[in-house]
Amino acid sequence: MAGFNGREEYLSRLERLSPTAGEDSPGATICAVVGTAGVGKTALAVHWAHRAAERFPDGQLYVYLRGFAAADSPTDPAEALRGFLQALRVPDSQIPEGTDARTGLFRGLLAGRRMLVVLDNARDAGQIRHARPAA
Repeated sequence: MAGFNGREEYLSRLERLSPTAGEDSPGATICAVVGTAGVGKTALAVHWAHRAAERFPDGQLYVYLRGFAAADSPTDPAEALRGFLQALRVPDSQIPEGTDARTGLFRGLLAGRRMLVVLDNARDAGQIRHARPAA
């Protein structure tokens, strides 16, 4: 991404926390980018996702959770999971109705894959709990 300057320290931290391309990872790595509104958290995460794409050969998923969006209510976890499952090419007819069932299917599909999941603008842990990888 052209014009992205002054964030090398933060990008380096993200680099150190994630596996390198081809490296076996023992499990999921969870990183949180936090700060006040307007400081560039989304830009940082998206820039790093582009930069680290080769580390995640099975793909990348992104959802804007509207946690603090003034005009909209926060994204329901079931809605976010539906979008992820559709992105993973699960036919609509095979997407379960309940949040817990969607969570199980999502986690099952991610098991053994090297994917990046970006959860942007989460209000609280309740919004992201279902998108966490299986323990």
